[in-house]
Amino acid sequence: MSLVFDAALVAIDAGMTLGAGVPEIAVALRDARAFLDRVGGRPLTDVIDRILAAAGDGVPAADVRGAAEALGPVLADPGPA
Repeated sequence: MSLVFDAALVAIDAGMTLGAGVPEIAVALRDARAFLDRVGGRPLTDVIDRILAAAGDGVPAADVRGAAEALGPVLADPGPA
């Protein structure tokens, strides 16, 4: 599960940096959202929803970066090494 979770975090980072207007990133975000739904990662699915919604509204990726605040301690605690 750790590798899939890491891939989900990479997808979120790519979405926040480049935006979900890039087709490959949009696919990665949807895959990440499906995984996070299965494991109960609601705060992260909320971030993905914001990134995807911003892409649909033409909002630049830089305007989505505030969505990272929803992650709170998830980004602060890298977990076991």
